[in-house]
Amino acid sequence: MATHPAGSSADDHPGESAAPPAAGPMHAAIDHAAEAASSAAQRLQQGMETANDALDRCIDSACQLGAECADNARATVRAQPLTAVLAALAVGLLIGRLSR
Repeated sequence: MATHPAGSSADDHPGESAAPPAAGPMHAAIDHAAEAASSAAQRLQQGMETANDALDRCIDSACQLGAECADNARATVRAQPLTAVLAALAVGLLIGRLSR
């Protein structure tokens, strides 16, 4: 039961003694919206977890590919050191010409 300041009655505060007539449908609408929001939040969380897993796989794959490329480059330089030095010199000269 609502308490009222001294000298006032429930008639002075009509909204306190009983819920408005539309309160039932409003509560139902709020409950429905809360359930929908909760469901959407769960789907969003599952989607984020799926995306995170896919991103982790892509990162692992890229790291593996980078390591393979570095290994191949090392093997090529060891097999043909003169060609590697000449290629590096040519790239350096090309970059030097372009930067002027």
